Amino acid sequence: MAQSVLNVTAALGCISASLIVSALEQRNPNGGWRDYFWIQMAMCGFGGVVSYRPLKRHNRLENLPLMEKLKYLDLPGCGILLAGLDANIPATVPPAILQAGLPPTSIASFMTALTSNNSPALADVAGVTPAITAIGRNALRPA
Repeated sequence: MAQSVLNVTAALGCISASLIVSALEQRNPNGGWRDYFWIQMAMCGFGGVVSYRPLKRHNRLENLPLMEKLKYLDLPGCGILLAGLDANIPATVPPAILQAGLPPTSIASFMTALTSNNSPALADVAGVTPAITAIGRNALRPA
């Protein structure tokens, strides 16, 4: 219920702000909508701030000690996910970046930077071009 009230008030704020801005724009046709953009954004933001009421957090795991919480982890599912990633990533990304022209000595540092999503480290790998980086990211995406 609280989320629906938030959505309705935010929507009404956006609708009313658009109507008010369009009325102001018709009075001043030379200014354009960019002059009134921040007025509309402020009205939408005000509607969201006024109507936001965070839900109370009450769940059965909240007051449990850490070791009890760890019992609820899906460890077999995590293992299956990691096994799938361990099988797919090395099978797809290194052949693609080798074919793109990355030197074989740079594969380990490229893979480390790519999987950690570290763009500065990725740019520092020897032999990397923007095209190789794009090919590596595209090969990693489906894996």
